[in-house]
Amino acid sequence: ANDFLLGRSLCRLICEGSIDDTDVLPAIINATATEVVCAKYVTDNTELVQRCIEYSRDCNDRYSLNAAKLLTNLSLHFPDSLYDALVKDWEDFIPDAIRRLNDSMSCEAANYLGYVLVNLTSIANVRCLLCEKYVRQILPLVDWNTRPRTCLIAIDILRNMCFEN
Repeated sequence: ANDFLLGRSLCRLICEGSIDDTDVLPAIINATATEVVCAKYVTDNTELVQRCIEYSRDCNDRYSLNAAKLLTNLSLHFPDSLYDALVKDWEDFIPDAIRRLNDSMSCEAANYLGYVLVNLTSIANVRCLLCEKYVRQILPLVDWNTRPRTCLIAIDILRNMCFEN
């Protein structure tokens, strides 16, 4: 539905701390995967986005995977809005995400942060920043034999960096 009533209630419960995020975030992840209206509502819910950024930034084992999945969905639909939130609440998102992708001991959430980075490459400024500062850190990720999933993420990032500005 256009009013996303259930989603609004779930977002409110998370932000109020009335419910365990591990139970609710998967429902919001599913809703935002394909429903742009839902993703817009969640993106506009600054407190929920900030909480997901915090979980991902701090590598909170209990919540970071679902938080990173939700950030991936939001970055797919609204990359500019999510990038603005990331710059505000996690200034070093880009180098941190690349460092985590390069760290073989990183948790699964690191791959989803990589997907966020793939989605953010739709923004010209991000592509320029990656080209100017981070190509050398991304290139070693293109190693299929070591970690195929991470390799595909790196290939997507590098491909998108080739887009015209």
